Amino acid sequence: MPTSELFPYGETVDVVMEHRGDADDAHLGMNIDAILAKKVEKKGISALTQEERYVYLVQAMNREVNHGGFELFFYSAAGALAPELVLALEALDLPINQAIAGQALSCFGTPPSWGDEDRRRHLDRMTQGGANLWQQLDEAFYEFPEMIEEKVLDYIAAHADRFK
Repeated sequence: MPTSELFPYGETVDVVMEHRGDADDAHLGMNIDAILAKKVEKKGISALTQEERYVYLVQAMNREVNHGGFELFFYSAAGALAPELVLALEALDLPINQAIAGQALSCFGTPPSWGDEDRRRHLDRMTQGGANLWQQLDEAFYEFPEMIEEKVLDYIAAHADRFK
């Protein structure tokens, strides 16, 4: 995919944020998501500031749950950060989604480790027989009780110095 498609508003968070008000929040969020994903790919998750990590995690949850529910979120690479999800949603002032995610985490339980292999094996054991343990929570999330994209951009604006 050409760089211009991944980063239509810029390749740094501060440049993307300059477009707020002129572009759709969801499009700006996708651009920021691509910026953070690129940073993680090149330098690892530990290269993110705490604020970047929260945005990265909330956006990953939003993307994965919308494409396949909480089961997909826990299965995805971002699922390794699941223990931080409730704190991230609290930091971004998303209390309804925080409650939904908290219930999903309670349902998921604690795998032997949050590494991909242990987490996915734990998930496979939980979902044997095709059970969708998160169906009600997925449906509650799909009602879009809060504007995640707007809150992500508000959080970035309030912590602009932490997005490098």
